[in-house]
Amino acid sequence: LSLGQFLELRYGSRFFRVFCAALRTIAELITNAIGPAIATNFFIYYLGLPHRITVMGINLPCYVIIVTLCLCLALVFIWPSGRISLLITDTFQGLLSYPIFVIFVFFILGEFSWSMQIAPIMANRIEGESFLNPYDINQLRDFNLFALVVTVTNNILNRASWIGNDTTSAGRTPHEQKMAGVLGTWRTGFSMLMCTLIALTVVVIMLSNHFREEARDVRVELANRVATEIIPDQAVREKLAQHYEAIPVATHVIGVDKPYSRTENPDTPYLKGTYNLLRDTVEDGPAVFQKFRTLYYQMMMPVLLRSFLPSALMGLFTLLMIMLMLSTDDSRIFNASSTIVQDVIMPFRKKAFTPREHLWWLRGVTIAVGAFFVFVSLFMSQLDYINMFIQIMCSL
Repeated sequence: LSLGQFLELRYGSRFFRVFCAALRTIAELITNAIGPAIATNFFIYYLGLPHRITVMGINLPCYVIIVTLCLCLALVFIWPSGRISLLITDTFQGLLSYPIFVIFVFFILGEFSWSMQIAPIMANRIEGESFLNPYDINQLRDFNLFALVVTVTNNILNRASWIGNDTTSAGRTPHEQKMAGVLGTWRTGFSMLMCTLIALTVVVIMLSNHFREEARDVRVELANRVATEIIPDQAVREKLAQHYEAIPVATHVIGVDKPYSRTENPDTPYLKGTYNLLRDTVEDGPAVFQKFRTLYYQMMMPVLLRSFLPSALMGLFTLLMIMLMLSTDDSRIFNASSTIVQDVIMPFRKKAFTPREHLWWLRGVTIAVGAFFVFVSLFMSQLDYINMFIQIMCSL
């Protein structure tokens, strides 16, 4: 049974079934449609792809091409056999991702020392903006007490209550289902460990005095690429490029210089200079700067990893990101399309679908959902609070 069918049997209301399924699907579509947009930006900056390319004399944005290709690839995996395709692709993704997680964990732990590099840099913060003490974060903008409350509340509300159309209903027995939950928790734990270590890598390299030359090169490249994407005026971009090149290497001695803060850190000269120039030379300059600042921080990780990782690990990380993207997008598209067919379309039909009709309706709605994802991705504005937005919409 789908969740909608269960609700109709339990409460005896077909309207309730359709209403709940529609509410859940709308929230799911709005939440998940931003995923391909985020993944596409990652690949453009990580692989150093141009923002625009010329195809047969037509100047096209690379962003549109990659979003469309990614979602078409997800549809290719869904069409042959639906849920069975998802189970097979997710299995291969899991088998290949575990070793890659381990490789990156050992690589990062071998590159950096906790006592000599990570801990001193993480502790070098002003009062109220600690990176280590959860009781001293009241001045942080992007990660504060409200973000913690949202995360904890989301984990409580969704624990053992998510009834989707994916592997949450694939167990043959209750015991098998619970064991799948245990294994899934381990898998998530490994991935979160790798993500945490990558975040620490970004913090250490970008704020460490030891890596100050490499950090400056990353900031200059990152700022220029973001400016190229969002500022159409070539003259303004050239002025910004000159400003970035003139910024000296940031030197900072822990214990001697003032600790870093949200407003005073090595990124401050790049952001302040960009804001001042955009405010004076570009129409609606503050709004353009807001997008610049958001992309600057979001794309710092892929630009840094491209310059820091050896070629072999860069290839492995690319493979990992492609697998994670495909296994996520195809599941999201299939879940939404099957819910729409099963709990929104079928209750209004007087005559049941034949198996052939049912399959083609599923395939047709799958294409429609994929097209909706492409449409939303093309017009999505960058969000400062992506994770919080996703958690709130999932809780709905």
